[in-house]
Amino acid sequence: MIKIYVFAILIGFWTTNIFAADVYKYVDENGNIYYSDKKPSTDIAEEDLSQLTVIKSSNLNPKSTWKRTDHKKQQAASEFENFAIASPSDGSIFRIKNGNMLVMVNLEQELSSKYRIKFYLDSMPRGKVKSSTQLIADVTEGQHNLYAEIINAKTRQVIKTTPKITFTVKYKE
Repeated sequence: MIKIYVFAILIGFWTTNIFAADVYKYVDENGNIYYSDKKPSTDIAEEDLSQLTVIKSSNLNPKSTWKRTDHKKQQAASEFENFAIASPSDGSIFRIKNGNMLVMVNLEQELSSKYRIKFYLDSMPRGKVKSSTQLIADVTEGQHNLYAEIINAKTRQVIKTTPKITFTVKYKE
């Protein structure tokens, strides 16, 4: 089937070359320019139409999109150099009463509207917040892993990730 399509395409190119007509340009006595596939009468001087002129552009080498995106991501990440989990601390025992715990991250400045913080408890996402704190509900007793990401609110691209911490939850009595 593919051979038939290729053959049909080749026949199409071949016939267009056979039936391609010459193009003539002439100017009448009033200065009007005409283009035609028929040769003008012999009393009109023929003008040779030159081929398309190609002007080479300068060798511009723009940065590719991924390099610009990567650069913007690096710039944004530099705004959050000390981004880390502040509470709970790594290796700590966290005592909670009702299964809810408050987690916090270090931020040097207030988070702008361009960014959100996404917390992950045991690799499961727990909200996208605009502040450095998040209330996580239904935390069970036992050992847990926690990390956070700063993401671009518009593109959802991860800007910076905190180191993963491990802590233990115990219920208060």
